[in-house]
Amino acid sequence: MQDKLLSEYKYIGKNGRWLITSLVGKNGKYTYARVTNHPFASETGYVLEHRIVMENYLGRFLHWDEIVKHLDGDTRNNKIENLIAIR
Repeated sequence: MQDKLLSEYKYIGKNGRWLITSLVGKNGKYTYARVTNHPFASETGYVLEHRIVMENYLGRFLHWDEIVKHLDGDTRNNKIENLIAIR
């Protein structure tokens, strides 16, 4: 059911990836990305940046049971080389 719903959403921006329009730090720990029309965005349109980076890399939505870990433990280092998706 969730996969059917997600198929209705289309990536936007260059190369079929989510377009991040702005970044904000909250609680001093994580960076949030403002992403227009993302199905998992908060009411104000924000998603954790590391999840967007991983989705853009994989070219698909992350499943509800997938988490993204920061290999070096620095939650603000959202370079793809520092991220791993775990299911």
